[in-house]
Amino acid sequence: GLATSAVTVMKDEKATCAESDCRGFTLQNYVGEYFFGGNKQSGSIYVTEAGKTSSGTAYNAPVDDVKDFPTIVTKDDIKDALWVWLPGNNGYNGNGWYLHDTIYKVQQKSPTLLVGYTGDMQRLKNGQPSPNQAAAELSITRKGNTQEMFLGGGFGTESWVMYLDDSSQE
Repeated sequence: GLATSAVTVMKDEKATCAESDCRGFTLQNYVGEYFFGGNKQSGSIYVTEAGKTSSGTAYNAPVDDVKDFPTIVTKDDIKDALWVWLPGNNGYNGNGWYLHDTIYKVQQKSPTLLVGYTGDMQRLKNGQPSPNQAAAELSITRKGNTQEMFLGGGFGTESWVMYLDDSSQE
């Protein structure tokens, strides 16, 4: 099942929680739609594993995080990266979303806490790096049937909430 396939994802020797604690860790747990401030009437973002669209297929736009942002990340920094998408079409296969930013230096701190960095790999709708960049620390915390993404940085703070359905509960 899902739990056994998740184990193979975590081959990182630098894991920050004991293998036994995080054996269920999979980036797939963080994939989904997050609503601004937890309000489903507000704007939303979509989070995927880097390289994949919301449907799980490979993104066909000519983007390369390391080549496009050589002063920000190395190949190691984006090993478990997540992509942040905004609503909109840009002619590629994003299913109504386009790649906006990357969450990098991702670490699973505990079974309910993921941390990383974002905000300084922002892209325009056409995929080119944006002139507006603001680095931020990021955390995603699982709380009951929600996951809260919290960003703190030079621009203040933001919170985005994903609602988990019953099937994702342990």
